[in-house]
Formats: sequence, C-alpha cells, structure tokens
Amino acid sequence: ALVQTCRELRDRAVAFGKEIDGGKEGGAEDAMAVVCFTHEGGEGGRNKENQDAFFAASPEPGVDIFGVFDGHGKQFGRLAGRVAADSCRAFLCAHSRWLRDEPEEALRFTFGLAHAAIRDGILSSGKGIREQEGVLLQWDADEAAWDTVDGGTTATI
Repeated sequence: ALVQTCRELRDRAVAFGKEIDGGKEGGAEDAMAVVCFTHEGGEGGRNKENQDAFFAASPEPGVDIFGVFDGHGKQFGRLAGRVAADSCRAFLCAHSRWLRDEPEEALRFTFGLAHAAIRDGILSSGKGIREQEGVLLQWDADEAAWDTVDGGTTATI
C-alpha cells in the first residue's frame, strides 16, 4: 500500500509541475513540485508525535536545495527539527552562491547556525530552562534535581 501511495503522490507532483509549466516535459522553471511522506516512526505507534521537518528550495537557477530533519526528544524534538529546517533554509537560500562554490564550508557554517537556533528556541520556550557551562538544564521535579534538556535533530541536506 505504501508503494502505491508513493507512486500516486509522485504522479500528482509530475502533473502539477506540467500544469505550472504549460504542459512541457521536465517541470516548471519557476516552481518546484515537492512531495514528502513521513510518519511518527520508532516505538509509540499512533500516539507518538511526528517530529520530522523538511524543506525544498530553488534559490537560483541550477541550485536546488533539499533538507530532511528528524527531531529527537520527547519535549523539544519537534521544536529542534522545525527550527533547524527553517534556519538552514533561510541561510542557504540567502547564500546560495557560497553553497554552490564551497559546499562543505557553507554547510558546516549552516549547521552551526542551526545548532544556535535550536538552543535559542529551547531557552525561549518558557519552560524554566537554564544554561550552565554550555549545557541546557531543566528542573526535574520528580528527581528534585537539574537534568539535561532532551531535544535535538539529525539533518541531511
């Protein structure tokens, strides 16, 4: 069933691209049709929060950027995935020439910005988070002690 669903989504995306481009083969010059399928994964079934995020962008002719982010952490995984995706998309689109000319350096810098954006997002969450020696901590009432914050993401660009 999943294979059939993916084929149907792909066919719809191809048809959408042809509509935008006046029916010509090869898709649109000014628009990109994107299809994304994701699920909550891991253990927990249907009650588990889906923490995946993605983006697709064409900041200049000949440069297409795709990013997939898999948030981790019960409390801040969703925030981490979304903030990282937004941060990476914005920076890479604004600096697409650097990405094209020096991809390793541009991506290394981009991931540093994403890390800082996640940190700032968690700190501003209003959930009593504090930072001590570069580590984000949250009060654990059950343990009556400070514990490290649980939230991050993997990324593929």
